Amino acid sequence: MKQGKLIFLLVTIVVIILVQPNVFRTVKSILFPRSFSEQITKDTVSKSDREINKNLAKVKFDGSEVTVNKNVELYKMI
Repeated sequence: MKQGKLIFLLVTIVVIILVQPNVFRTVKSILFPRSFSEQITKDTVSKSDREINKNLAKVKFDGSEVTVNKNVELYKMI
């Protein structure tokens, strides 16, 4: 009888944890990962940014140096 109560308690705790929105999204992203191009062309990104991201996703890196934001640091690491 004690073992049945323990299993019921554990299942209840797991269900309560998984019902939480952020936990569910995290578990879903771990179990069903999306490709890089799917991530950057998501509907939450503006239409113009989606087009830019689609074009950037097609670019192949050739090993040469890349300049980003004219080498201006926006954030400094401490």
